[in-house]
Amino acid sequence: MVESSFLLLPGEIRLQIYIHLFSSTTLHFTAPVFGPQLPQLPSYALAILLTCRTIYAESHTLWSSLCTLRFTNTGRFLDVLTPLPPAKVSLFRRIIVEKAHPLCLLMPGGGRFNPWPFHEALALLPGLQLEQLIVGDCWHDPELEGEPSWQEFGGGWNADRTTYKLVERLLKKSSGWRELRVFSPTSGMFCWMSSDNGLNGDRNMRWLQPAQWRRILQERDGKDLGQDVHIYRGNPHNGANFESVATWYGLGVSTPWTSWEQTQPTPGTGAEDMQGNVESSKRPNQRKPNVVVARRHESVSCMQDSSSLDPGLARRMHNQSWQQIKELGIFWDPRQDLSACCS
Repeated sequence: MVESSFLLLPGEIRLQIYIHLFSSTTLHFTAPVFGPQLPQLPSYALAILLTCRTIYAESHTLWSSLCTLRFTNTGRFLDVLTPLPPAKVSLFRRIIVEKAHPLCLLMPGGGRFNPWPFHEALALLPGLQLEQLIVGDCWHDPELEGEPSWQEFGGGWNADRTTYKLVERLLKKSSGWRELRVFSPTSGMFCWMSSDNGLNGDRNMRWLQPAQWRRILQERDGKDLGQDVHIYRGNPHNGANFESVATWYGLGVSTPWTSWEQTQPTPGTGAEDMQGNVESSKRPNQRKPNVVVARRHESVSCMQDSSSLDPGLARRMHNQSWQQIKELGIFWDPRQDLSACCS
């Protein structure tokens, strides 16, 4: 048998080839997946694992930490990862969830679906410790915005507020990431105001951003550790969209995004209630896309555990696996009829 010329290369060179190959590979998951293993590998790049025992032995532990896993929504994210043991989940480093839908489970008695926010999905994956988590705002989805029932889950006229809460809950209650990016096609989350002028439960909506989100990370991880949160505004005509967020590795360098912060308005201008948000007076179709980027310090542990799981969700799942929940038919899939879920 003629030995492969690839195996004649020095081991250090082969390692660099593996790293380049896997780090430039994105595995896309768009269909329901069940079973104890990952689905059939959907990328030609991973075919190298099947070439021979030597190459498999050298590279099989590398792909999971270098490849990007990309999911269409929360359900697909859980379909693929929850069957895996925590030791395997802990190897993944970069995940993209295009639409961070809530976990909507049918309440006992079969009356209505209750939505639990996206951060609860992370609590179902103990061991997760990503270098980067990228999620998309599902609440301003044009395919669902016109559905009256979508408002009951948090969309429609509630979308701005719910998107804001998506960001804040991820910062406060999820632990399995070093860098977080949340994309929204509109700046509406920074324009939202509560009807009680922020004096009660929605007071956070009134704070300047991202300054308040920085304080949240400092309260979690400790001050003066270098953690930070930035907001970037982009022009969709210059390529500022979800794809650019998913493929952009730098922070504001050679990208269609520009960093900005809400500032205290000048007293007497009539804009005090909006906390200086220059976007607030624009019509929704004039507001530009935004991305929130949060970074935690390298010294902080970023391993997800299940301690933050909402007690109500834990009771509803009743020690059942995600696969069992799907088989029982009590999970709402975004492709299903909304009216049937909210009736």
